[in-house]
Amino acid sequence: MNNWSGIGRLTKDPEVRHDRNGQPYMKFTLACDRRWKKDSADFVPCTAFGQSAEYLGSYAMKGTTVEVVGSIQTGSYEGKNGTVYTVDVRCDYVHIVGQGKKEETVTEPNSLKVEVKPDDLPFY
Repeated sequence: MNNWSGIGRLTKDPEVRHDRNGQPYMKFTLACDRRWKKDSADFVPCTAFGQSAEYLGSYAMKGTTVEVVGSIQTGSYEGKNGTVYTVDVRCDYVHIVGQGKKEETVTEPNSLKVEVKPDDLPFY
């Protein structure tokens, strides 16, 4: 079974693109913290399609914490120095878990206390 799930922060502001058929997609990278090594993260390339891409493009920004569920997809292409192999996560599900540091400052990183303002909610 090919299944991957993770939670991480977006490494840059999302940019939605469209394929030849006009379908939205977005390539992004998640910075997933390592529990056992302080100040260390793994950077996971991901691709979202359709409504998932539009959702992230509308409501996320650099630093936003996102939950991703999908499958690992491999590929290859011919580069200047030979074959380049790629691995990324094809997103089946994306969910914004927490916003980036636009106006807030985090004082307790492991705290579950979250202040939610009506302007932060897309459905309020």
